[in-house]
Amino acid sequence: MREYLFRLDNGRPYEPIIINGCKLELFSLYGTPGPFSAVRAPQGHEKFTIVRDPMKRLLSAYANRVLDPRWRDPNHAELCNTMEIPPDPTVGTFIKNIDSYRLIPAIKHHTRNQSYFLGSNLRYYDRVFRAERLDDAIAYIEARSGMKIDFPRLKTDGPKVSKSELSQAEINQLEELLAEDYALLSTI
Repeated sequence: MREYLFRLDNGRPYEPIIINGCKLELFSLYGTPGPFSAVRAPQGHEKFTIVRDPMKRLLSAYANRVLDPRWRDPNHAELCNTMEIPPDPTVGTFIKNIDSYRLIPAIKHHTRNQSYFLGSNLRYYDRVFRAERLDDAIAYIEARSGMKIDFPRLKTDGPKVSKSELSQAEINQLEELLAEDYALLSTI
């Protein structure tokens, strides 16, 4: 989404910027999402968000931030060894030790409840879109901006993990862990 918004802001795709040998990523330009803080939308603007099924989101974080070495924290193995947890856990081991894995910054960020970022009431937003219906969000943004921009899927390769691979006990543990997000999303 950051790439898409950069295109809207600048009329061109994002290209990495290197200043004094340091690569500026989109996070450097737009910031890393933090805890929810209400802001007033400027006149003529609307607040929108995109939400994702909590279990699919957590399993995606496991696949991308644990299984796929291209996206791991550079200190992943060292952090795991310090905490005496395996650096390459099965999904069951990951779920069983989720509190320990969440001490790794890249995993923590991607497995935090969405309510941490979005607040406890989705009525704060003018529009809420489900990731499963991303085309609706894209159509909305294009209609508001008056621009037509291709929306590329940037992470389509790599490992995949689905709910069907989990035991009932693992599903139950995740449902309990993600209850706050499921309650939040039940309002839309």
